[in-house]
Amino acid sequence: MRVSPDGKHAYLTDSGQKGALIVVDVGTGQSRRVLDGDPKTQAEPNLVPIIDGHELRRPDNRPPAFAADGITLTPDGRYLIWQALIGRTLYRIPTAALDDPGLAGNQLSRRAEKFGPSDIAHGLWMDGKGYLYITDPQHNAVKMRSPDGKVTTIARDDRLRWPDSFAESADGSIYVTASHIQDMAQFHDKGSTQQGAWELLRIDHPHP
Repeated sequence: MRVSPDGKHAYLTDSGQKGALIVVDVGTGQSRRVLDGDPKTQAEPNLVPIIDGHELRRPDNRPPAFAADGITLTPDGRYLIWQALIGRTLYRIPTAALDDPGLAGNQLSRRAEKFGPSDIAHGLWMDGKGYLYITDPQHNAVKMRSPDGKVTTIARDDRLRWPDSFAESADGSIYVTASHIQDMAQFHDKGSTQQGAWELLRIDHPHP
């Protein structure tokens, strides 16, 4: 979830079988489901994560189909950025368009645009200088997209087993959780249970 700088709206994603963005009026508690089923919020077809050297599939051979998941705001709050977890495209949309209940369906979809290429990613975070952090579950890594669009890998470690959500500290360090999604029982034979440590890791001063 991300909250607008003025505190009036909160934005969430629905990464289920039918992806969407959720806009919440913080004052009234009323919510609206937008871009519901739109291609920009859905898992991209025929894309299967490669984890631990093999395709990640359930015992019945179905791959995961997580839709819109990673979400963040630009520092000025003017744009919301997101992508499908099983996807390779970052999108953005003006928050002014999301906040307008008069825009829906194709009207709202036309306001959303591609922000850049990506890869399978669970979490997004944009800091106050406009650097975008992107998790990379396939490589136990975290990437950083600079304001000029250049993408670099800033951390890679076996402990980053399915890096998930971000937070930022006052000194600019980035915190990221490791959620071990690939170890969940749903991706293994019946009767198995999730194994491994759930960790919170820190990346000190990731950019100049």
